[in-house]
Amino acid sequence: SESFPLRHQVVNLHSGSHKPQLHTSESSFCLLSFSAKQESIAKSFCKFGVKELRGTMTSAESNAQSIPSVAKTSFLQPSTGAIYGLGFGILTASRLAYEAHLQGYYIRSLNLPPALVGTGWTLLCVCVAVAEPIIGVSLDALRARGVGVRTLLLALLVPWAASIYLVWQPVSLSLTALLGGALLFSLLQASLNLSFLSLYALVFATPAAKAKALVTQQAMTIAGLLLGMTLPNLLSDEWRNPRAFSAGFTGLVCVAMTAFAAALTRVDGLRPPPL
Repeated sequence: SESFPLRHQVVNLHSGSHKPQLHTSESSFCLLSFSAKQESIAKSFCKFGVKELRGTMTSAESNAQSIPSVAKTSFLQPSTGAIYGLGFGILTASRLAYEAHLQGYYIRSLNLPPALVGTGWTLLCVCVAVAEPIIGVSLDALRARGVGVRTLLLALLVPWAASIYLVWQPVSLSLTALLGGALLFSLLQASLNLSFLSLYALVFATPAAKAKALVTQQAMTIAGLLLGMTLPNLLSDEWRNPRAFSAGFTGLVCVAMTAFAAALTRVDGLRPPPL
């Protein structure tokens, strides 16, 4: 029975004394056929693997070449987070000190009750808080239409500087013009703050860079808050004279904000990386 193929063999299921076996020549032929098929399959897998590997390497190289200059300019640079945080600290300190001096000027120069000035400034802050979402959507729409950072900041800084002149000339203005100038100043100030914050995702694209920059930004913002609240008490009373104080201090605030804006124009034209 050993000379016949497996399909012609009869197996005694009761005795179990006979086990089917292949003929030696047929077994060798089957093994050779299986080895040939296995080798063919292995070669196919090797070719497929090489193609996949080449495709992956080509895709990786093309992706590396297609990465915009965003990742090459500012992300992963430790100094960028320090500059960004320092700019926010200076901006926060100068803005709070400026607003505190401006309220004091209204109280002393116009002989207005402090409660009235405080209430009016609180209402301005509420108006700005209501307008901030609209301002944010508008800034995002402008950025989506391709408006550059430099253009946006310059467009905001020019009317902001003009509004500073208006709020520091309350004697020569009517009450309507005074309130309108203060509201315009507050809205432009909020627009500048939001425009600076909107650049956060552009300047720092990677999560690690954002985390490091956020720590620096928060630390410098707290320092700026403390400095802004104490600076008005440390300076002299020359701010009571608008010609003596407003020219120097307003110029200092303008220089600080303009320098910060100029430092951020290095990311002009960049777009957020795709998710």
